[in-house]
Amino acid sequence: MAAIVTAGLPGLATLCSGQLEWSWTNAPPNTPRLIVSQVVRWPTPEIAGRAMAHLAQFEEAGTGTSLTPTAGDAGLGDESTTFTSTNAFVEGRLGGTAAAIGWRRGEVTAFVLVAGAPIPAASTRAPALARIVDRRIVTPRADAAQAVDDRFVAIDDPALAIDVWWLGDPWSGAPGLGALTVSQTFAPRGVGSGPGSAAEVAYAVPGRPFSSAVSVMTWTPAAWRRFSASRLGRAIEQVTCATRERVRLPLGQATITSIPEPGGTPRPPTDGCADPGAGERAWAVATLEGAVVTVNLPICTSCFGRGPPEDPYDSRAGMDAVVHALRPRG
Repeated sequence: MAAIVTAGLPGLATLCSGQLEWSWTNAPPNTPRLIVSQVVRWPTPEIAGRAMAHLAQFEEAGTGTSLTPTAGDAGLGDESTTFTSTNAFVEGRLGGTAAAIGWRRGEVTAFVLVAGAPIPAASTRAPALARIVDRRIVTPRADAAQAVDDRFVAIDDPALAIDVWWLGDPWSGAPGLGALTVSQTFAPRGVGSGPGSAAEVAYAVPGRPFSSAVSVMTWTPAAWRRFSASRLGRAIEQVTCATRERVRLPLGQATITSIPEPGGTPRPPTDGCADPGAGERAWAVATLEGAVVTVNLPICTSCFGRGPPEDPYDSRAGMDAVVHALRPRG
């Protein structure tokens, strides 16, 4: 297999891979939880044929799912193979069921995996999806940007029992700090999949999709009380050298917390704490109508606090602008 990859390295530059995951809470019966599509254009049909012979090993390395060939033939391309699995890697765990199809058309190999549904249902869905992929191989075309915009899927879940708070999209921002756009959204689906918030909307600086400029989390009041009583919640509340400011809002109130952070021009410490002029990290907790909303809550030590241009709102002034702009998405 290593020899095939080495021979095909020039073709790997045209690897195309996509992954779809079911993000809503209540999935209809027989709904797949995971769909994976992968297409590789190899330098020659001969190298593609050699890769096809080891497709199960390639895909197990890429998806974490062990595949067993079946007697079926998908009837796609120049050659094709069908697979099933009873140990698929789905939602972070092994043990799921899956069906898959791999095929070759000339110098192109393709693979579609449907996992998290019963094998009969997955075996019905996989060929239909594979035919769509095969048509794109025969007649390539580009999708419009909005056709693949999945940023809001998580918070569109009809099972969410709370209004999601956000800044809008795009948000024009505060003078001197700049505009922000939604980069992604989250809605934890069970115990262990998040800190306890009902939803999160992450914002980035336009043109810098990984800037993690602002994170807005919506919590039920009960979930926030549980988090506040946890070890992490108490650590955030009891952080040393913190300055807190209460802010009145049209629909509630907020507390902005800031702590000195090393950086900038060194200055003598005050009362054992770094001088705020050297830089700061800031976050906010807002109590609003029926919800608690946190902004840049430091549940991850590497998520925030990098300062401009990555996090232009990581300051008391930035937090003040954000909490005043919070509104329910509706």
